[in-house]
Amino acid sequence: MKKNILDIIEQNIKGHQFNILIGLGEEKDQNQKIQTVCETFAKKYKNLIVLVGGYDSYPNNKKDSEIKGYDLKIEREIGNISLTQGELEFETDDSLKPADALKGETIVKVNEYLEHIYQIIRIVYEKTEEIRKTGGVYKIVCYHPERIILSIVFFDLIVELVTSKPIADIVKNPKLEKWIHQFSGIRGAISAARFLGFLKLMLTSLRTDIYDVLRISRIALMETSDNLQFLFAPVGIDEATNFEKKKYILNNAALILTELGIEPHLSVMSGGRLGDIGRNKYVDETLETAELLVTYFENDSPTKYQISNDQILIENAVKKGNFLLAPDGVSGNFIYRTLVYLGGGKAYGALYSSVYFKHQKVLLDTSRVAKEVEIEGSLMQAAGFTELALKNKNKK
Repeated sequence: MKKNILDIIEQNIKGHQFNILIGLGEEKDQNQKIQTVCETFAKKYKNLIVLVGGYDSYPNNKKDSEIKGYDLKIEREIGNISLTQGELEFETDDSLKPADALKGETIVKVNEYLEHIYQIIRIVYEKTEEIRKTGGVYKIVCYHPERIILSIVFFDLIVELVTSKPIADIVKNPKLEKWIHQFSGIRGAISAARFLGFLKLMLTSLRTDIYDVLRISRIALMETSDNLQFLFAPVGIDEATNFEKKKYILNNAALILTELGIEPHLSVMSGGRLGDIGRNKYVDETLETAELLVTYFENDSPTKYQISNDQILIENAVKKGNFLLAPDGVSGNFIYRTLVYLGGGKAYGALYSSVYFKHQKVLLDTSRVAKEVEIEGSLMQAAGFTELALKNKNKK
């Protein structure tokens, strides 16, 4: 019998501390849905969830003075960043002082940028002390939610890159330093273009190999209408576009399953059956690629995995495989949407696998119109994989 992947992930979060940042968008009804799910989840697991929205994310947003429903208002813009090594000191003011908004294309001095993010982190830490004891949400309003979320998630890595010192030497507060490492991020209802755009800027700033930036790979956790759970990719139309990227995402999926204690059973999908060769050039190419991938993981890969070319027979693949690879991002997107919105299936969010394995940072993607079950599933994954990432860091 196939294992319930979400149940295994949940076992990693019980009794552990985690902090999740999740983005709000422009649709008020969707934001309310996100907030309701987050409040229930935070209370259940007694942890903190930070909602980060723009000035158009909260009720009564005609004028800044009328905006209601937030706990922290960030009036300082974060523009594009250019990270260079150099010394810095964090300010210790008790509040974020209003400042003239910087233009979106302004290059922010690294010291100024890090001091600003540190101020936000420290204020949230201090203001949520009581909330963290029982579990709850804390709400931020700002100009660019995606920049706040990603800057906090990657904060320790940025500090170490810029100063050549561990974050502990800069923060000098063991409890706060530990707390910073417990952050993960969920795109939520933020525009995918804005979120991915700043993520790529962040990864480039961290001196990530350009190929890693270009092969951002999201792996979704899904469930059929008869409760069969499996990992699935690609879900983005620009992902897994060639043989090397397909090989990369297959390996990442296998590593994720292995970390969860599940033996990988990889299934590669094609555009048709083997008997269809010669009927359509595109179908022929997908069948050939699938065979090459199977050959690689059976014979040439450093780690051998159980893998099969299940052609177009997705109904068979889902019964035996725990990771399914669609022929391309377009068909993957169709499969995802058909299962979730027409077929009675479920989605639980998609992990940015390349970010997780390259940086041991946890980012999740959800649909901007995600159902409650997808929001909850993404929260579960964010918390569970953060705990796994922390365990992996402690082993090193």
